[in-house]
Amino acid sequence: MPNLRRLSITWLLTALLLATVLVYSIVSVTFGHFAEKGAAAAIAKKQLETLSLVIAQHFATRIQLDGKSEFIAAYVDDLEQLREGLEVRVYRAESTAEIFGKASDRYHPDEPPVDVQDAFTSGNPQFFETDKILRFARPVRATEACLRCHDNAQTGDVLGVVTVASVSHIMRATIKKFQRGYLFINYLVSVIMFLLVFLLVERLLAEPVRRLSRQMVKSRESSDNSDLPHPDTLYCHEMQELNNSFGELMCRLRDRYALMHEMAHTDALTGLLNRRGFVPRFELELHRAKRYEHHLALIAVDLNGFKAINDDCGHAAGDHCLAGVADAVSNMLREEAVLARVGGDEFLAVVPNLAPTDKAQEIAERIAAAVASVAINCGDDERFVTASIGVAIYPLDGADIAQLERVADQRMYDTKARSRHR
Repeated sequence: MPNLRRLSITWLLTALLLATVLVYSIVSVTFGHFAEKGAAAAIAKKQLETLSLVIAQHFATRIQLDGKSEFIAAYVDDLEQLREGLEVRVYRAESTAEIFGKASDRYHPDEPPVDVQDAFTSGNPQFFETDKILRFARPVRATEACLRCHDNAQTGDVLGVVTVASVSHIMRATIKKFQRGYLFINYLVSVIMFLLVFLLVERLLAEPVRRLSRQMVKSRESSDNSDLPHPDTLYCHEMQELNNSFGELMCRLRDRYALMHEMAHTDALTGLLNRRGFVPRFELELHRAKRYEHHLALIAVDLNGFKAINDDCGHAAGDHCLAGVADAVSNMLREEAVLARVGGDEFLAVVPNLAPTDKAQEIAERIAAAVASVAINCGDDERFVTASIGVAIYPLDGADIAQLERVADQRMYDTKARSRHR
């Protein structure tokens, strides 16, 4: 037996490292084979489950935002090009097919498999597995936004089922290949960690990761990226890439959120706020009016004669009419006023900081004149619309948006009724 006291610490560490790697290799090879198959199947199932959830949510979101389903076939084709062996199918419920039809066989096969039928019946995701395929069937349920088009459904009803399937041996082979690569890297990293763990890991990985983690937490509440590590302080390329990618990701996420927020709160035709965007602005102005004891006007505008223009002259003329009215009224209102389109030919406006001399009738007359000035081409003729207007004044007519809107609507309806009897 060698005298260990005569060996240098370098040899001792080397022997310890080699023994550890040898034992680790034997244990990994022995137990890794048994765990590999089960782990590959579990990971494949989880990946497919996550992918099916993302695809189903994206389908539902796109249809709610666009109000259309024509994109589905092209979107299914694009998805199937992303990964070899991937198959996406969309099945419409009977209630959906009653309104929109069964669409094409491309994304609505006539005979849904058993797991799809179970998803329709139970309303829960269903997993189907054979030696050849893995498939997740995920139901798409109706929300309040869906009921605008699906008038024969109720909230929570299953409107359709999205299935995402993958050829099992392709998916598992990819995962197994990744696992083998991971084991090799794990061996290599194990050797390095025994030699340099306290020095290199702390300097190259731990501290930059901690700083990135702190910035991730900070980014939940702030858009400031000033705390990101400077590239010159990172001594490995991967950490530099991670640092740069994180900063770019945060910027892209903020831009995407801003775009989605604008789409959700803005009327695409007129560029005005919709009701969802108008209510917070009104509440803000109402809060200021209460705080500084100012008067505020809520104005309801409904167009007279718009339906006739839309029917006689076409939808393009109707769109031109709405856009022209929006521009005319916006230009007439003072700069701090906010105008919104809240319905087909219905508008709401809030005018803050009213002076005591401002009269509701005068405001209504100016808006009516602006609306009447908009000319719409209808073939060889020019058409015009008029407006029925109701004005409610805070605090004279109410103290919140519900009361003020109710008063403004009633006065608008009274004006419309009087105009019909003239």
